[in-house]
Amino acid sequence: MLEILIVIMLCKNLGKRLREKGHTPLGYQVLLVVLWVGGEFTAAMLGGAISEVMNPGREPNMLLLYGFALVGAATGAGITFLIANSLSPTEQAEKQYREEPYFQEGHAPGNDQFRRRDEGYRS
Repeated sequence: MLEILIVIMLCKNLGKRLREKGHTPLGYQVLLVVLWVGGEFTAAMLGGAISEVMNPGREPNMLLLYGFALVGAATGAGITFLIANSLSPTEQAEKQYREEPYFQEGHAPGNDQFRRRDEGYRS
């Protein structure tokens, strides 16, 4: 139950970050859930194999299995956030950022940051 709440919280956080960049979050939220469950399952199987090697013929160490499963789930979530954070903002999101009063008044460091970056990609 606690893991479901964590996944819901992570999906909301991911959606907020992606909307700020101007992207549609649904596909990435599905990817988060798939990588969470897949990472959890795969890591639990790996933990089971390691437990079998350490104690052949005995019951697997459930604490080891659960520990591996949590690490696998966190790795899956981390991969999704890494992918989402590597996305560049859409032009609409950059335009909206430029229109904010803080940016227009010259308070933000590197006011010409977007212009320089755009020029570098277009040449």
